[in-house]
Amino acid sequence: MTLFTVKAGVLLIASVVMSSAFANAPADFSGTSCKLEAPPSDSGEEAMHSNKLLIYPRASQINRSFTGCQSMWYQDTDKWLLVSKTHVVKGEAVAIWSADRSGGVVCRYEKGKALGDKTGKCPDYRLVIAKSLPLGCFAKIKASGQFPKECDYD
Repeated sequence: MTLFTVKAGVLLIASVVMSSAFANAPADFSGTSCKLEAPPSDSGEEAMHSNKLLIYPRASQINRSFTGCQSMWYQDTDKWLLVSKTHVVKGEAVAIWSADRSGGVVCRYEKGKALGDKTGKCPDYRLVIAKSLPLGCFAKIKASGQFPKECDYD
């Protein structure tokens, strides 16, 4: 998968961030890190239109034994707003919730396929678990316009 494909997927998932109506992910999303209200200090980061998004846990931390949630946040002045939450069971994404004006869209997956996606709003399964950059890379890239060696997606 190319860097462009990964970034396009993240932008697709995060494109709803400008909405003024943010809600909570479905109650059936349970496990490690599903109840976080703000991103932890070891979150990964991604850029969207020159704004920083934080992602936790990073994709490299999600293995076959992981059951829980990967969340993406956007900073709005002094608070973090939840943009999306992916529910993972035994290392496999089973659902993603994304904020939108109606309160949220939930896409459910089984064996890599979106279930009942009649609207075409569900992202490609390969992009549901978001890859991110190590913390601090956003500022380095913004300042230099280049990707330093230590700023690889994972």
